[in-house]
Amino acid sequence: MIFRYRCASFSRWCRRWIGYRLRNASRGRDRLNQMLYVNAKTVMPNFILNYLADRMEMAHSIEGRVPFLDHRVAEVAARVPVNMKVKGIREKHVLREAAKDVLIPEVYDRQKHPFTTPPTRNTNDPMLGFYRDTFASRAAKDQPIYDMKKVGAALDQLLDCPDDQRIAVEGGLQRVASVIVMQELFSMT
Repeated sequence: MIFRYRCASFSRWCRRWIGYRLRNASRGRDRLNQMLYVNAKTVMPNFILNYLADRMEMAHSIEGRVPFLDHRVAEVAARVPVNMKVKGIREKHVLREAAKDVLIPEVYDRQKHPFTTPPTRNTNDPMLGFYRDTFASRAAKDQPIYDMKKVGAALDQLLDCPDDQRIAVEGGLQRVASVIVMQELFSMT
């Protein structure tokens, strides 16, 4: 029990420290660019290198290139005006427009499909602790979007779901956790 308390306390301290650093680094940017900055500094490094590139390529003995990982491309993309990054609910607007002449309409108009992480498999998975801490936070109670009782019920039933359903349920939990972390980091009300 003491270990669990210390882990929860450390987890809260880490979230506050990271939030402080990210808040200062993203100050003065509009909301979309703040969220993109936080995502680029927290989620994307692990996501790209572990799931889309290096490790997946090594696991299958192939050589691959991730062209958008180049820092010069990322720097140019960061300077693109917000109204060109997202058009309505359509993401990657500039990229789609740049490739419009060489894409078939089905690809050009297709909705983005995210690559998800493997589902949580057991009660010792650190993501369960992260979800519990995040969903019990003050930011979770303050956010106006999700019904936290239903979110808690989904979390309680997560490990009982079949794998194919668990991926979908956990994807929803990840989105809720993302909103709560953004709420906490940027005091969005």
